[in-house]
Amino acid sequence: MAIFVNGVKVAGFSGRQGPRGPAGETGPQGEAGPAGPPGPQGEQGIQGPPGPQGEQGPPGPAESSAGVSSFNGRDGAVTPQAGDYTASMVGARPDTWTPTAEEVGAATLDDVTAAIQSAVLASWEGSY
Repeated sequence: MAIFVNGVKVAGFSGRQGPRGPAGETGPQGEAGPAGPPGPQGEQGIQGPPGPQGEQGPPGPAESSAGVSSFNGRDGAVTPQAGDYTASMVGARPDTWTPTAEEVGAATLDDVTAAIQSAVLASWEGSY
């Protein structure tokens, strides 16, 4: 039996199939494929027990040569208190300072507009 399409035999047989021949030699090993992407980050393990306490350091000097003996009407072991210094005296910015986008490294409106325009133009060029 046979199947013909437009006069061309496309299926069928004209007799029994013969026995299978012997297997050929095994071919050489193929090249390794590319490495796959890295897997997801695993969960953090539990924290271990604290380690032993280190040795105590040597005692400090009996009397410090740093500091002052009096300040703003205070005598003795003078330590700074609120209101002793202004922000500008210690190099800090005042409470009234409001940073600009450039000062904190943020993108300005012009930067964002330029990036959007560039992306839109690039997408148009890729569609032609």
